[in-house]
Amino acid sequence: MTREEVTAARTAEPTLYGREVIVAAQQTGRRVAVVSNNFAGSVHAYLNGRRLTSYVHPVIGRPEAAPERMKPEPFSVLAAVRELGAEVADCVLVGDSVSDIEAAYAAGVAAIGYANKPGKRERLATADAVIDSMAELVTAFAVDEL
Repeated sequence: MTREEVTAARTAEPTLYGREVIVAAQQTGRRVAVVSNNFAGSVHAYLNGRRLTSYVHPVIGRPEAAPERMKPEPFSVLAAVRELGAEVADCVLVGDSVSDIEAAYAAGVAAIGYANKPGKRERLATADAVIDSMAELVTAFAVDEL
């Protein structure tokens, strides 16, 4: 299964404005981590294929042999906060699923819902904010709203 995830990641369609968000975050002094219910190697393959590896650390993937630690459990979010050496109050998780928002809140982290498909805005309404385009984050970084 992990081999298939890596193969899929190499050919995955990039999120519109995703690269710009990651670069803008770094340019404004923010650090970017990835927390995923996928195999960490597949996330690394995706980032490597788009020349983003140096912009993202840490990458926290699916805990091996511990599916009970996958989101919505806060395990991966808290692991990323620890690796960043950050405080939960200084972190924001941007996620496109209800389990992302639940994991953020369980970890004590603010959450931004990414409504990338019809109907998601309503499902992600419990987030602190909901965006329809990653371009909104690029704009927020530019005016220092995050």
